[in-house]
Amino acid sequence: MDQTEALLKKWKHPDPYRPPTAPGGSKYERNLQAPILDPPPHMDL
Repeated sequence: MDQTEALLKKWKHPDPYRPPTAPGGSKYERNLQAPILDPPPHMDL
């Protein structure tokens, strides 16, 4: 098992594939909804 893990680590691709929507992907957390904010307080002028 240790030999296999060592081989996998040795032959690991330097730029592994990541699904676009996964952490580290090109589309991760894009187009998130804007946070819901309270409206500004009313001002009497």
